[in-house]
Amino acid sequence: MKDVTYLLPCRIETEDRLRNVITSITYIMKCFPEAKVIVKEVDTQSHFSESALPRIKSYVGDTSQLRHIFEQNSEKFFHKTRILNDLCVAADTPILYNHDVDVVVLKTHINLLTVPSHRKDRMLSILLDVVSTSGQ
Repeated sequence: MKDVTYLLPCRIETEDRLRNVITSITYIMKCFPEAKVIVKEVDTQSHFSESALPRIKSYVGDTSQLRHIFEQNSEKFFHKTRILNDLCVAADTPILYNHDVDVVVLKTHINLLTVPSHRKDRMLSILLDVVSTSGQ
């Protein structure tokens, strides 16, 4: 999984979202310690640095594969596509995984996705079983 970068756009506006961010990133880093994770937080102030990162560190220990980018922005609208484009530019691996902070994708499905992605002549789309971290 060292060829994979997980891209996570986020805005932490509730305790539920904070819990989801911590859960998703912790799960990724524990299951795939060689994968890179880039979180781009867009908000008026960084809640990730203050609240999420210390808890993630307490669960996984080494966070050297985790990169946090903060963009100060007071707009009400969350421009997810623009943020994903920024994350794609920031990544330096051949496989990019757009991951939503509100779900946990089962490890077995993620392993399936990375095998055929090395073939440049194929595109793979799989319906995934996911576990919602918000209980919905």
